[in-house]
Amino acid sequence: MAVPYPVGLEGKRYTLFDFSKELDWRPLHFVNFIPMHRLCNACGVLPRLSIFLPCRHVLCNTCYDQCVRDDVLHTCPLDGVKFLEEDVGWTDFPLENIFKRKVRIYFYATLRNNA
Repeated sequence: MAVPYPVGLEGKRYTLFDFSKELDWRPLHFVNFIPMHRLCNACGVLPRLSIFLPCRHVLCNTCYDQCVRDDVLHTCPLDGVKFLEEDVGWTDFPLENIFKRKVRIYFYATLRNNA
């Protein structure tokens, strides 16, 4: 059974990807929301490298690899829109920017009845 999160915290939980081995794939609860244009629209991770497609979808590197169909024309995995490599935008989210953000730390205790 999944542990419920405190009210209002669900929308601020993000899984980081491609930042460091200590942070990758560990869900973090940020005090403030991360801008939606930083999140992968396909898998929901917060990637170090955001890839902006002409159809306005944002992908992480792993999901973008699914777009590459041939050397010239690529296809968005979400809506099937075709695009050229030169029409793609790449934006880095430096690790230093993650360190500037406040993170909430919660400890969940599992109570057991030893009766």
